[in-house]
Amino acid sequence: MPDAKKERWLGGPIRQGKKGPTYVIDRWVNGRHHHISTKCKTERAALKELERFELDPANYRHARTQKTQGLVVTPELIDEYLDWLASRRLTKPYIREHERHLEELMVALEGRDLRRIGYPALREIIDGLGKTAKWNRVKTLKAFASWLRRYKGVLSRQDDPTLDIVNLPQTPEKHRRAKAMPLHVVEKAIAALPRPYSDIALVLAGTGLHISELIRFHAGEGGLYDPADWQKKDGTLKNLVVLHKRGSHHAVSITEQQTLDALERLRALKEFPNRSTIGHYDKKASESIGVKFSMGWLRHSVATWLAMKRTSEQDIANQLGQQTTKMAKSVYIDLGLAAHPVPIPKLKLVKG
Repeated sequence: MPDAKKERWLGGPIRQGKKGPTYVIDRWVNGRHHHISTKCKTERAALKELERFELDPANYRHARTQKTQGLVVTPELIDEYLDWLASRRLTKPYIREHERHLEELMVALEGRDLRRIGYPALREIIDGLGKTAKWNRVKTLKAFASWLRRYKGVLSRQDDPTLDIVNLPQTPEKHRRAKAMPLHVVEKAIAALPRPYSDIALVLAGTGLHISELIRFHAGEGGLYDPADWQKKDGTLKNLVVLHKRGSHHAVSITEQQTLDALERLRALKEFPNRSTIGHYDKKASESIGVKFSMGWLRHSVATWLAMKRTSEQDIANQLGQQTTKMAKSVYIDLGLAAHPVPIPKLKLVKG
C-alpha cells in the first residue's frame, strides 16, 4: 500500500490531515515556485482549481477566497475577459462590442457586488442603459457571467442574477423581420456589384456562411481542401473549412465552379473589405435593382431557400454550422418546411 503522505495528483502533492485529504498545487512557472493549497477535498474540484491556476498563475487565488471579497466589475476583470475572448479567436468587432457594453455596465453598477445585486436591480440598470441594442447588452452580460461561473469559478449559479434574465428583452425587431431574399433578387444584385463585392455575395449565397467566417478564411484561419473520392462522385470540387466564432471548425462542400473561383479571388486579396464598405455597396446594389439587398441577409436567404426545397431542419443547421436546429428555426429560416435534403439552388449570374 503506497504511503498516503507521498500521494500525488496532476497538480502536485495530496496533503493528508485529520479532516481528510487536501489537494495542493506545486508548480514552477517562469522561474517562480508556486505551492498553494486549493482548499479542495476531492480531485474533481481540485482539477477545476488547477485549470484556473494555469490561466493566470501569478494572480491565482482559490475560488473560496475570492468569493468572500465581493465580485465587482473592474477594468482589470473586463480586460481579463477580453483576453479570454481573443484567445478563442473571436473577431475584433465582436470583442470591441463586448468591451463597450461591459464598460457601460461597470459605470452603471457603481462598484456594487454582482453577487448581491439581485435580479430586479439588475433589470433596472439594464433598462437605464437605453433601449438601443438592449438585446446585445443582455447577451454580453450573460456571456460575461457565464465566464465568471465556468472559467473563473468566482460566481455560483445561486448568486448569478443574470440567470433570471429570460424574456428581457423580447425578441428584437431585427430577429422578427423577414430577411430572406428571392433568388432572382440576389442574382440581379450580384450582377450589379463590382468585384470583390460580387465575389463576397456569390460565396455567401452559395454556402450560407456568416461574413465573419469569410473574413477569418481570408485571414488564413481555414482553407480549401481536396474532397474524398466519395465526395467527388457527388460533385464536390473542394471542401471549404472555416473557423466558427465558438472556436470550432465548420466544413462546407463547394459544388459550383463559380463559387470556388470567387473564393480563390477573395483569398488572393491583400486586404478584405471592411463591413462599412460592404454596407455601402449593399446600398448601391439596392438602388440599382430597386429592391432592398444586404449581404448580411444572404445567410437567412440560403436557409430559407433550403427550407422551401423541403430540406430537413437538421441539414439546414449543418449547412449553417449550427450545433442545434434552434437558431436555424428561430432566426434564419423565414419559411420552415421539413422534408428531404436538396442542394442550394445554383445562382444564374447575369454577367460573368
